Amino acid sequence: MSPKPPVLFCAVLLAALICKNLAAQPAPVGPETRVDTLAALPVCPHLAVAPDRSFEVVWSSHEFPPFTPQGRHYAADGTPTDPRQVQTSGVGDFYDTPTVYLLSPLADGYRMLFDLFDETLEHPPSTLFQRLDRAGHPVGPAVAVSDASIRWVWPGPGGLLYAGSYQARQKILVIQQVASTGRPTGLRITVNDQPVDNPHLQIVPLDGREFVAVWTGTSVATRRSPARQVIRARRFRAGAPDGKEFDVNVSPGGANGEPPFFVSPLAVADPQTGGFAVAWLVADAVNTTHPSSSIHLRFFGAPGRPASPEVTATPAGLLLSLADAAFDDAGNLLLLWQPPLRNVLRARLFRFAGGSAGPAGPAFQVNSDASAPFDLPGCGDLAWTGGGWWITWSAGRSVPATGGQFGAVFLRRFQ
Repeated sequence: MSPKPPVLFCAVLLAALICKNLAAQPAPVGPETRVDTLAALPVCPHLAVAPDRSFEVVWSSHEFPPFTPQGRHYAADGTPTDPRQVQTSGVGDFYDTPTVYLLSPLADGYRMLFDLFDETLEHPPSTLFQRLDRAGHPVGPAVAVSDASIRWVWPGPGGLLYAGSYQARQKILVIQQVASTGRPTGLRITVNDQPVDNPHLQIVPLDGREFVAVWTGTSVATRRSPARQVIRARRFRAGAPDGKEFDVNVSPGGANGEPPFFVSPLAVADPQTGGFAVAWLVADAVNTTHPSSSIHLRFFGAPGRPASPEVTATPAGLLLSLADAAFDDAGNLLLLWQPPLRNVLRARLFRFAGGSAGPAGPAFQVNSDASAPFDLPGCGDLAWTGGGWWITWSAGRSVPATGGQFGAVFLRRFQ
């Protein structure tokens, strides 16, 4: 028996909506292009977009000492404004290894954050920040955060910089603003309400004078509850806590060093709503050759309340790794990761609406044959520019080459 006309109409409409949803994913605007111009081993590029939609890509170079951070600046249309890559900081000597971990835009340029490790172990590891001008060139020397107790340095709202430390006896996280001299200054702000062990802290600026602190760690055991891995967050306004801390994860973490393990939590701000999202790996093992893991994701509203359930964003797989995530102007989140198949890099757009979150379409492959023979993509970064996405990543070679061509940095636009 054929369906009645209203039923048939609804079925056709539903099918059209499903097809439209499945097609709603960013599409490449041409193939990827090479960013670096010198033979070396560049790793883990980072990308930041200026208000005029021009942008900067910086990376670490770990092949020929002395190692130095490198970068290249681009116009809004993706045209490089430098004929070749530029050294973005001159810190370090022959045995020092700088590792860039963040690039953020400023009103008059960019700020690059990087860790410095002395391979001779004569000096303790340190964190430095380097200001770049609008063209991505270094302005003045890099500045070291001058406090041995500091473990994390992150940007706050309005160009502020915050340093975080952990007081093991009290089991608390403490943050403090960092002056232009690199010295922590002003009030010492306690981050957490509940005691925590083995923490790792991230700070993400939100709208106006607000930011959110997100940390992972192990809860302290009580009579009613064993010690478990947790992911928690707390919003701050004008440098002061705005409410109490809250749990990010719904699925519980393992207790007493048992799986599931929470790895590499990543928080990103949603400029459209003033909220944020957190993505993290859930693994059945760590420090093994074949851990199985998946990426989980959750959205939070402007007050800091959960705005969606915890979503399993990727199927479980061996050696899965989370690369980056970012929001567009409509509150959609693009997630970037490396699946078990090590010669591809994948991304997927997620939409949040009506208290639920889900994919806007199937996952898509970021790299193409244009980046061959650099067929082993690794860590990457992405950003929304107001009209599309830029994704950058580093890649190695499965077949060795001569002449120092061990790796490369690539850039590709999606719309």
